Amino acid sequence: MKSHPPGDPSVPETVGCVAEIFECDVDQFSLLLVQARGTQRFRLVDHRVEPSNLLIGEIKMRSR
Repeated sequence: MKSHPPGDPSVPETVGCVAEIFECDVDQFSLLLVQARGTQRFRLVDHRVEPSNLLIGEIKMRSR
């Protein structure tokens, strides 16, 4: 996510990566511990912000 003023909706980057979660656990302090690896890149084609500030995007997978 790009930097934005507090209270404004987040602005996504135009390139991202699909992540494969291969390990997930919770530690003694209830922190979620996740290990993941990037598997394939994608390009953000379009996005919108829902009234709840949830980002919804359309992507195009990039060839390897």
